[in-house]
Amino acid sequence: MERNWTEQVFVDHGQLYLRFLEAALPRAPQEAESIHKLLEKHQVGLGSRLLDLSCGIGRHSVELARLGYRVTGIDLSPTFIARAKRLAQEKQVTEKVAFHICDARRVAQTLANEKFDAIVNIFTSFGYYDEETNTDILRQCRTLVREGGIFVMDVINRNGLVRRYQPQGFTHAGDVLLLLEERKINFETGRNNTTWTFLRELSPGNFKQEAQITLDHRLYNLHELIRDFTQAGWEYREVYGSLNLEPFDIASTRIVGVFGT
Repeated sequence: MERNWTEQVFVDHGQLYLRFLEAALPRAPQEAESIHKLLEKHQVGLGSRLLDLSCGIGRHSVELARLGYRVTGIDLSPTFIARAKRLAQEKQVTEKVAFHICDARRVAQTLANEKFDAIVNIFTSFGYYDEETNTDILRQCRTLVREGGIFVMDVINRNGLVRRYQPQGFTHAGDVLLLLEERKINFETGRNNTTWTFLRELSPGNFKQEAQITLDHRLYNLHELIRDFTQAGWEYREVYGSLNLEPFDIASTRIVGVFGT
């Protein structure tokens, strides 16, 4: 299988991006509560089996386990999975959550003997590959979910992003790590081409470049996401504009879509 930029970011340099995922930990309990509301609305109650697809450091997996779900989290990154296991220990939910290193492109093969009540995919962790591969991942996921189960996906809303698009930006993680972003949307393909430059501050004003990686990420409007899910055998149920479960409109920052079997 051809090497993808995801392996550079999440495997080769997983320790760098780990710091930015750690920064999102405080939001996880509230986000998990919203996911729980969606699951219950669609008859996926506490005690159900969940797959957290591309779970990162397991911040949602662990919180959903604390709420009472039985969760399996998978991610491409050994660094993230190791952190997820430590997080489960810290939160004392190791009996309710399991983590595995797994490439989403092989999810059906890795979890061939598993069956889930729902899949969640949060924080724009989808659209990393070409059109055929992205749809194939959804098709594989369909085989892992029981009849009556659902898929909850949270991705950036392309329409909303274009309205506030910035070609450059930066993010801090702690006192010493800085992520610079140079962005450009390809409107012919609907993809966001972004160069990430990780800089470490050695002393005030003195930075060392740790890595530079170019990302090629599919952006979605709602109708495109519905199309791809439908092609993969899912049925569209509903949509929200964020994990706060606010109504969806053209200016929404997120697409939180619910799809059923």
